[in-house]
Amino acid sequence: EPYHDRLKEAVTEEELRAAGKAKTIHDVVLTREKGLENLVAYDWYERYALIDHFFGDWNSLESFSNCKYPEQGDFVNQPYLYSYDQEKLSIKLRRDGHVWIGSDWVPVSVDKEVYLEEEDIKVVYSITNLWDKTIEVWFGVENNVNLLAPDSPDRYYMVDGKNLGALRNSGEVRGKSFGVVDDYRKVCFVIEADREISHWYFPIYTVSYSEAGFEKVYQGSCLTSHLKLKLMPGEPVEIFLKIKTNI
Repeated sequence: EPYHDRLKEAVTEEELRAAGKAKTIHDVVLTREKGLENLVAYDWYERYALIDHFFGDWNSLESFSNCKYPEQGDFVNQPYLYSYDQEKLSIKLRRDGHVWIGSDWVPVSVDKEVYLEEEDIKVVYSITNLWDKTIEVWFGVENNVNLLAPDSPDRYYMVDGKNLGALRNSGEVRGKSFGVVDDYRKVCFVIEADREISHWYFPIYTVSYSEAGFEKVYQGSCLTSHLKLKLMPGEPVEIFLKIKTNI
């Protein structure tokens, strides 16, 4: 938003009082906390669930959370073919796309089938290298979840049953089971993988402006599970995920 350009000029009410300046909101730019300019990042894609990434080598939690990271594939915001089976309560999605491997634009296909089970959601990935040479890729699956109340102790990140703290936190962990838990409403979004993999987590904020000044508004948490894969020519590699939604 254009008003984000004024963030660096913003001061808190405490700073204004300390300076002994009796100005109104029309004279100064107020902020409810310092450092909000560091939260402003511009997403180039919509954040939802089961977003497929192929990361570049120098990616990190910091660069990814700031949306300033190397995306090597053309899967994040591009269309997939789909079909669904009403009896099985499943949907199949496929994209024949490409991934940059050095200077080569390599054809790669991603198939994923999502099954709605009685209490869980099962996701089966199949990734195939359509090139004639073996390649190595860094694959990630992004999910975004909003359990509200980022500072509440009864809403928290969890890995393999261990509480990682409130939703305002960020970090990287390894484990087979990872997600967010809401003890108050007895719900969760926990991803169970078929192997131990890495997970990034961080809160997503927007910065808005009102008569009280600039403030951050929690919009949800980003959970991105990722792993390195070696893809032989024409040989699919499968990844099995189960998403639990009830405690």
